[in-house]
Amino acid sequence: MARYESLSARDARLARERRVVALDAADQALAALAAAGFNALVVGSLAGGRVFRKDSDLDLLVRAPGDPEAARALVAALQLPMPVDVVGEAELPPRILSTMLDHALDASALRACRGEARAA
Repeated sequence: MARYESLSARDARLARERRVVALDAADQALAALAAAGFNALVVGSLAGGRVFRKDSDLDLLVRAPGDPEAARALVAALQLPMPVDVVGEAELPPRILSTMLDHALDASALRACRGEARAA
């Protein structure tokens, strides 16, 4: 769960609401990518449990052998309510990839986070 202790009550509420919207958008993106044959994960602040701020974007990692350009086009067509950064596994240095994978969320873990966020 995201950490909101350092935020005012209003800012914490808004951050939680943004997190729910982001989790819903991530679920929509992962479902569309899976339907097109991609293996994708949510990474970045949303996956790492950090506060999802108003300037945060949704970070998605496309696992090999998926074509990141095709995944970017598919996600762009969804017109999600926040910027989305799609990166391909092969585009990353091994150390950064390893760090991302440590905190990545697949569709199943994402649904669990959605349930927790809605209950908060």
